[in-house]
Amino acid sequence: MVGVLAEDAFTDGDSLTTEFSLGLIESKYKVDYIDFNGDGENDIGLPFEQQPSHTIYAALTYLHQVGNAGALTWRISYVHTPAFYSGGENLWDINRHVSRGLLDASIRYEGADGDWHVMIYDKNLTNERYYQTRTPFSPAFGLAQPARGAAWGAEVGFDFQDTGAIPAGQQTIYMLARP
Repeated sequence: MVGVLAEDAFTDGDSLTTEFSLGLIESKYKVDYIDFNGDGENDIGLPFEQQPSHTIYAALTYLHQVGNAGALTWRISYVHTPAFYSGGENLWDINRHVSRGLLDASIRYEGADGDWHVMIYDKNLTNERYYQTRTPFSPAFGLAQPARGAAWGAEVGFDFQDTGAIPAGQQTIYMLARP
């Protein structure tokens, strides 16, 4: 396997940040003969797809100061993963991961003191349907766990200062809903 990952983030000062990453990987067999399913045929011509050939990620984050009252952060992100096989068997459909593009968005308000925030968000805006994990038992049967579809939610967070009695750190309350 040979791969490369390129990533960068750009900012226009204090308000707009652009993030981008591209991962490329080339994989191939190091043998002349391989038989995935024991049928005696050489499967060397099948692609070695135990991971996606590439992934693409991009995000835009805009920070807007609200006078002395705090800040609003608007964020949108997208990740693309092409179709690929997993599980060591390129002949079984249950091992095929479909191509997917996941789009997420959020709006976050943080108080001027930075000790609290509220956020609303939507994950998987386009409601992509795919299986997260799979366990094949045969070419025609197996178990698969569907990934969560579109989901929106809200979050409230508080940052407690170290008083000795309560350790410092962020505590967040999450609420999640699915259509």
